[in-house]
Amino acid sequence: MKKFFGALVVAALTVLACVAMVGCGGTSYNGEYKYEAHGHTYGVKVEVVVSGDTIDSVKIVESDYVQLSDANPDYGWTEDSRKNYTDNEANFLKSFEGKKVADVKAYAVKVTDGAPDKNGITASGLDLITNATQSCGRVILAVQNALKDVK
Repeated sequence: MKKFFGALVVAALTVLACVAMVGCGGTSYNGEYKYEAHGHTYGVKVEVVVSGDTIDSVKIVESDYVQLSDANPDYGWTEDSRKNYTDNEANFLKSFEGKKVADVKAYAVKVTDGAPDKNGITASGLDLITNATQSCGRVILAVQNALKDVK
């Protein structure tokens, strides 16, 4: 009987240790990037989870900003461009996973009048979305904002 209770105690402690480890995930940081252009507030809010010096995940959180604007061929943004972004956004966000915080902080996004420049992103290892560099730039800048206090 003592062996049974001993085994039961060990099992219970093992379960508690497993639950504690699962609950000890990374730390969440929130960031945003926004600017005014063409009568809209463009931008994005993100939540970045970091463990140590490594990014675990990046997700876009709800905001009132325009992250994905309506198609406007005058600016080179077509319905195909929108579909391309929405089809590839999850892969783009996933490409932050496993990156070192310092590396992501070092990414360069050229900004002109508040807007990420279509030809000005240097972000080695990220799966940037073709024809959606402003949207990608907003996300990168929001992630960098979230990481500003991470050492």
